[in-house]
Amino acid sequence: MLIALLTILFLGGGTYGPMLFIEEASDTAKTAIVDADRRKMVQADLKLMQKRTKQHSKSTKGLTKHLKREFGDYDAGDADLDVYWDQIFSLNAEYSADIADMRFAMRDKLSREEWEALFPATSPN
Repeated sequence: MLIALLTILFLGGGTYGPMLFIEEASDTAKTAIVDADRRKMVQADLKLMQKRTKQHSKSTKGLTKHLKREFGDYDAGDADLDVYWDQIFSLNAEYSADIADMRFAMRDKLSREEWEALFPATSPN
């Protein structure tokens, strides 16, 4: 039961991290990309990324709700939780591949300077 509750705690609620970088990139695109047509294409790509992220978040939350309903009243065994984790890992792998593909496609539309403005490298503090 403790494992199930910790899973729900860590996977449920809050702002989904990728949404923050997508929103920041969208705001930056307004000034960093001078050409209006390319800016519109990139902003459309960012909206697709945002839509895919929301869909992934919804799917993950749905699995977490299912876990809570399914195992909330009794102690789930390892085999029960393994099925859940397999689904979560599969969703995460699919989502990561989709977002990476979208970013590579977007990168081909931008100059190096525009790309770095939209997705700045973080310092290794």
